[in-house]
Amino acid sequence: MRYARSHSGKLLHDLQQTERKRSKPRTKAKRARFDAFVARYYPVVYHFAFRLTDDPREAVLLTHYAFLSIRKQL
Repeated sequence: MRYARSHSGKLLHDLQQTERKRSKPRTKAKRARFDAFVARYYPVVYHFAFRLTDDPREAVLLTHYAFLSIRKQL
């Protein structure tokens, strides 16, 4: 990584902080969006899977696998 140097030869503190701030929140934001997505659409997907299978256990598994595959695609 390159950092700009000040006249005294020290690394600029502001550049280090902005690089750290950029990298961390992205994963939290992605996780929060996915959690909100699951919370919103889980009942709909579960009811659809239940209508396909007529078995609550299979419906839960299908719903779980559906959200796992969506998470991998994101």
